[in-house]
Amino acid sequence: MVTYERKLTHTRKVVYRDMGRVRNIKGRDIQRLVFLEQELNETMSALVPTNAWFQQLTKGNYIQMFSEDRELLEDLLIANSQLVDSAKSILKTIQNIRSASEAILTQNLNNTIKMLTAITIVLTIPTLISSLFGMNVAVPLGNSSYGFWVILAVISVIVSITVYFFTKNRWL
Repeated sequence: MVTYERKLTHTRKVVYRDMGRVRNIKGRDIQRLVFLEQELNETMSALVPTNAWFQQLTKGNYIQMFSEDRELLEDLLIANSQLVDSAKSILKTIQNIRSASEAILTQNLNNTIKMLTAITIVLTIPTLISSLFGMNVAVPLGNSSYGFWVILAVISVIVSITVYFFTKNRWL
């Protein structure tokens, strides 16, 4: 029992330390949490049958016990039940940390995709306009000496409006 209690106390400290760093969680931290979760499941698989066995023994159907023995066995049952509850609590905390880190990583990925999409759109506008004016056909302002500067000004205005729109909507 003491070994399980020490092991659970150490695991709880590690889990709470990782919980404080959930925003900056790394791949190795998630691997450690998965390993701890596996250890806790193994601990639970050892404690739960022991708990059931203690309950059967306290009923007195299997062996004759004195009242002092029954009290000691009930104390063991209580301590074992507390260990099971503690392990369940730590498992739930690990699951919450993993869910939170997954949500944070998904949100970061979505923000990155939005930003890259906005940058692509902003860069597509001048490319599209330049490619239309670069064709070997008659285009407006093709013979004007100020045509280049007018087209550059139009591109700048459109790109500025697009950047303002994306910045206002927090895509950039």
